[in-house]
Amino acid sequence: MKLFYKEIYIGDITITGHDFPWMHGTFAKHLEYEQFKDFFAFLVSNDKKEGDEKNFDIEMFDGNNWTIQNETETVWIFPPHIYDTSNEIGFRYYKFENLDYNEARAKALLEKFGFDFKPEYRNEIIQLLEDEFSDYIEGSSEYLRVLCGYLFCIGNPTDLELIKKIKYGINMDVGTMIDSDWICSMEGIVDEYTIEREELITNFINYYKNYFTIS
Repeated sequence: MKLFYKEIYIGDITITGHDFPWMHGTFAKHLEYEQFKDFFAFLVSNDKKEGDEKNFDIEMFDGNNWTIQNETETVWIFPPHIYDTSNEIGFRYYKFENLDYNEARAKALLEKFGFDFKPEYRNEIIQLLEDEFSDYIEGSSEYLRVLCGYLFCIGNPTDLELIKKIKYGINMDVGTMIDSDWICSMEGIVDEYTIEREELITNFINYYKNYFTIS
């Protein structure tokens, strides 16, 4: 993947891991890297002083100006952290084509966790939900739906109360996005409107594979 600032090609990224929301990788510098070297050094410095950011063009701090591109996709990122001596890079997604920031966060989650619903992801998902509940970002209902849906699909019954807290404890926008059918299924409610758990999981997978075009 190629890193650009506006139309300037800076180098190539090879992703080696992730610790959501951060993606990590190695970085191969292009010739134009040198004009950004001081900016990247500033971003990763532990010795920033108040006002140091004024040494750089304000547009360099804008996620609308930084992209990663391959043959089929362009994604926008926050200004990346590039370590000059080790050629390592860390970055966070800002937005995808035709997606806002919170949809981009939702897509990044699904690309990280996949659709295997592994129990080892459960604690991380719980922490992400608790963090969002404590410091809610306006418009993040899709992001929260993905997290709650993933917990439902993992299927630990002790997570029911957390899903209900997210559904009923933030606002109406979030509440309408968290499926009542998930809660009914986890509570063991069976009536004429009951949808089987396996069908709910299949619906969740198919919806997001189509919504974000994830294979």
